[in-house]
Amino acid sequence: PIRLLNAVKSRLGGFSAMIHTSTQIEIHKYQTELVESYLTTCRNVVENNPENLKDRIKAKLQHYFTHSILPSFELFKEHPAYRQSQLKNLDRVNFDFIFECYCQVLRADHVRVFKINSDAQIEARIDPGSGELRREVLANIYIGGQSLDRGITIQRLLGFFYGREPKIA
Repeated sequence: PIRLLNAVKSRLGGFSAMIHTSTQIEIHKYQTELVESYLTTCRNVVENNPENLKDRIKAKLQHYFTHSILPSFELFKEHPAYRQSQLKNLDRVNFDFIFECYCQVLRADHVRVFKINSDAQIEARIDPGSGELRREVLANIYIGGQSLDRGITIQRLLGFFYGREPKIA
C-alpha cells in the first residue's frame, strides 16, 4: 500500500479536505486541536491497537464504505465521465486493502492539518505556479473561515464540512 500511496501522491499531488465552521479566528485554533487530537488517536489505535479498537474502526469504516461510497459509485457508473475515470475499478478493490492504505497514511504521517484564517497564511500556502493551495502530503486538511471563502482554489477536494451558523436578525 505505501508504494501505491506514494505513486498517488507523485501523480496527483495529494488530496484535500476543508473544514469551515466559524468566522472567528480563535475558534479555528480549537478546531485544529480537535482534528489533530482525532488523528493522533487514530494513529495510536492503528499502531498499538489498545483494547482491540483497530477492529472497531475497521468495521465502522467498512460500513461507511459499503453503505455510502459504493452506492454513490454505482450512481456514478451511469455518468458519461465514468469511462474515462480512474475510479472505474473501485468496485474491484478489496476493502482490506483500503483499510491497510488508511493505516499506512496514518503511520507514515501523510496527514497534515493547516489552519488558514488570514491573508498572510493563505499567501504562505499558495503555490506560485498554479495559484492553488499547496498539498504537501497525501491528505491535507484546511481549517479556516472567510479566508477560505474568497476564491481560493483547492485541488482534489474530497471532503468539505461547512457548518457556520447563519446570522439571525
